[in-house]
Amino acid sequence: GLRGERFHLDDAHAFPIHELQDYGAQLSIEYYVGAVKAAYLTLSPGFYFENHPILADWDIPIEFATGIPITSVVNGVVGISWGRFWHHPVPIAGLSWTINPRLRLDAIYPNPTLAYTINEKWTARLTGELLGNGFRTDADPGRSIVQYWVYRVGGNLDWRMRPGFKITSGAGFEYERVVDYWRAGQLFRATGAPYVRLGIELSR
Repeated sequence: GLRGERFHLDDAHAFPIHELQDYGAQLSIEYYVGAVKAAYLTLSPGFYFENHPILADWDIPIEFATGIPITSVVNGVVGISWGRFWHHPVPIAGLSWTINPRLRLDAIYPNPTLAYTINEKWTARLTGELLGNGFRTDADPGRSIVQYWVYRVGGNLDWRMRPGFKITSGAGFEYERVVDYWRAGQLFRATGAPYVRLGIELSR
């Protein structure tokens, strides 16, 4: 599929930058056991930049995770997420517990989720999410690489209109927003902010 993000930091007066962007593709291979995702590999090739993309802004962040069966209702999860402009890889680890056919708890770092299946079309979720990426900025070469991340908590409601077409809506609060010039040893933090989301997912 196609992917695009723009992070605006106009209210963060202490930040040396006010916008970060990434545009590109998203390619995923997923393996399911029944209705449960047992493993996946996601590649996100694209340009990660501040205002003016150039070839040097190209990156292919990767995310991989797999389940490890423990019992009939509990699975371990291990994986990793990493990109060229990142300070270090982000581990993925935790437990997924199918409490009953409708309720599942994914106690997984960095994105824990409590999901409740209302019916075959509707699913409600309480989530924690670590979002962001590494970027090349337009600023001076001494601190041209920056990593931005935000951690937020909130609720989502998914509507699967038909197989392969899903609408996702949600709202919550971003309680940590950080811009990290990790090569220069400079880090900036912003205050929290509410958010809303609306998305469309197409799959085959």
